[in-house]
Amino acid sequence: MTFVSSEVFEGQGVLFYAYDSLDEEELLRVFRKHFDTPAERFSRYRFTITDLTEVTSTNLTASAVRQMSDWAAESSANNTDAVVCIIASSDLTFGFSRMEHTLVEDTTGWLQREFRQREEGLAWLVDKVLETHGLSLPLDLAAYLALLKKVRDGAM
Repeated sequence: MTFVSSEVFEGQGVLFYAYDSLDEEELLRVFRKHFDTPAERFSRYRFTITDLTEVTSTNLTASAVRQMSDWAAESSANNTDAVVCIIASSDLTFGFSRMEHTLVEDTTGWLQREFRQREEGLAWLVDKVLETHGLSLPLDLAAYLALLKKVRDGAM
């Protein structure tokens, strides 16, 4: 499994983490599970981070990106003020991230941005979560990398 997700910060956020070869079917399965979260729990999410910086290859298609965007639009009825940070360093993953943003920007109400560098994305996320929800995230780069390791190792 090279695409994993975990609730973080006591269920206030969700971290999606992909590494190595990102398989479209696996990505759709993980996101479908996320968007199927019961409404009461989904409404508590204040933020999501999707980290694609370690993806080396993918078979992701525009059709899959549209499917995820449709699920996001449907689910946003249960959470209209999430802060969404996508970190994608390669041209391909960054392009798919921008495509997804374009497809959802008028339908979800979520505050979303894409970044190529983890440091920049984390700084923006911490600032926007505090501004939007009054929630202070103790999330510098070292803490984030430790969190990624726990999620990848299945320790969360």
